[in-house]
Amino acid sequence: MTLRRSRGFTLLELLLVMLLAGIALGMAGLAGGGDRQRLAYREAGLLLQVVQHARQQAVLEGQALGLRIDPHGYQLMLRAGQVWAAAGQRRAIELDLQLEIDGVAVVLHGAASGAQLVFASTDEYTPFSLHFHEAGVRLASLTS
Repeated sequence: MTLRRSRGFTLLELLLVMLLAGIALGMAGLAGGGDRQRLAYREAGLLLQVVQHARQQAVLEGQALGLRIDPHGYQLMLRAGQVWAAAGQRRAIELDLQLEIDGVAVVLHGAASGAQLVFASTDEYTPFSLHFHEAGVRLASLTS
């Protein structure tokens, strides 16, 4: 009887290597998190939490709060007499923001001093739509 020496891989071995490589690539893709749509939804969710917090705080403290939105971020504002003062740090985001108030587009400036969205102590607030864009493509929207 002669022994045959194998000079290659079996089909089972090749399938096993391909399966392991696929699993590794899939996990790397999930961990990468480079999906811009997911980023837009996450940022919209965070902004929604800020809006809900501002509404509640305005009612509880009996003081107007606002939200200043610029093309790439936003900041919570506090009404102090006739002027708006920053009530926290500005949150910068990697997406383009477009704001509409009562269906009318608002031109956003980086150096705006006041708040575009106002949350009154009576739980009244500015009706708005905020759109998250990248390269002219709308990825997510938040509407009051």
